[in-house]
Amino acid sequence: TLTMDDGMCLFINLDRREDRKKSMEELAEPHKWLSSNLGRISAVSGDELSWPQLVKDNLFTVEARIMSQRAANMNLATIADDPDECSSHLTLGGCGCALSHRKAWQALVDSEAKWALVLEDDLVHVCQSFDDELKAVLQQLPEDFNVCYLGFHTGEPLAEGEHFEGPLVQQQDGWLAGLWCYMISR
Repeated sequence: TLTMDDGMCLFINLDRREDRKKSMEELAEPHKWLSSNLGRISAVSGDELSWPQLVKDNLFTVEARIMSQRAANMNLATIADDPDECSSHLTLGGCGCALSHRKAWQALVDSEAKWALVLEDDLVHVCQSFDDELKAVLQQLPEDFNVCYLGFHTGEPLAEGEHFEGPLVQQQDGWLAGLWCYMISR
């Protein structure tokens, strides 16, 4: 069984967004595990990226660059409530976001932790008994899990007084409209 002691917590935050860093620290403060394990990953800013360099460094493909430029010319949205209303292309900001998550994953690999909770700094709510709820999720997760999504933009937080009881839903594929909280394992 996975335990709280086996994990780490990382939040992704742009250096220029000190306000979001402060907000994350304030959200974590009432929760013993969350506040004592909260580590910051300096986010990669899309403003500092270029498609030619991303392709040259084999971080993204030429096809991704072409799709991005075509979508930008057509003013296509990257995120919408309905997957049919958005494009799967990456903007440079999206590339920065993906590379930031990659940095978080690498931090887990470089650590002794068995799993990591990864948060984005636009998180606005943490359930009242977060540590207990995370513990309940860990008790149901198989030790060989890959990813466990805990929150995304269209999701609802646990209401005050409600508790996670399961079951966890296992799904091999799907679509999420943005993401702000998930767990990964080694």
